[in-house]
Amino acid sequence: MEFLLVHSPFLGPGVWTPLASILIDRGHRVIVPDLRDSLGDSSPYEAMARSACANADGQAHLIMHSGAGALAPSIWAADQRITRMIFLDALLPHPDRSWSATLPIAMAERLKDAVVAGLLPRWPDWLPTGVLEQLIPDDDLRVVVAAEAVAAPLAFATAKAPRVVGWEGAATCRYIQLSDAYDREAKKAAEVGMAVDRFDGAHFSMVSTPAAVADLLLRAVPSGQSPARKLVSGKDSIGDPFAGFGRASRRRRAEPRC
Repeated sequence: MEFLLVHSPFLGPGVWTPLASILIDRGHRVIVPDLRDSLGDSSPYEAMARSACANADGQAHLIMHSGAGALAPSIWAADQRITRMIFLDALLPHPDRSWSATLPIAMAERLKDAVVAGLLPRWPDWLPTGVLEQLIPDDDLRVVVAAEAVAAPLAFATAKAPRVVGWEGAATCRYIQLSDAYDREAKKAAEVGMAVDRFDGAHFSMVSTPAAVADLLLRAVPSGQSPARKLVSGKDSIGDPFAGFGRASRRRRAEPRC
């Protein structure tokens, strides 16, 4: 099988290195694009999507972590052969809404106040002391992930995600929840018809326990079978299966999303 592993816009491809190595060792083809140069584009969602699928085969299983989940419709628009998608502890698509609009209000305001020269702080700098060490206990892996984090343009954070018509009818989607921080996304994913798996792990389990996550993925996409279900066509899902999935509450999340 082929896996297309897409990292959060705020991080880099190194977040996938442990998992990619295991999948390759098990005989699978793995593509890990680097989206960071596309983040400053005037149409960032479309530019990152083109970068994501530039070297992918149409049979690839698209795996999106954290903030990369919002890119799913744009990736499908860039290459409509890519229809098998897994959201791994990921943000869901939010058409016509910005990334900032998905944050708790207080956090969005705090990040806006920290902007310097049009750039947000790097994601590790959002975290209280000691949190990154809890999320990624291994010193060497944590250094790699932190070093690749980018100072994202405020223009990206406030840009509205494009509305892509037709992707939800074409794609088969599955949600794998790794952490309690993504309870709300997992619940909404189930509501719109995704199969949902829950793993007792952490947001960066693919870094800290990659073998377990590899097992999860391979069970979710068994050879010759559909990895998930198409999204439902209810009154709230026609044209936008995530209607109403807007700003998070003030109380939500102990760890900031990336």
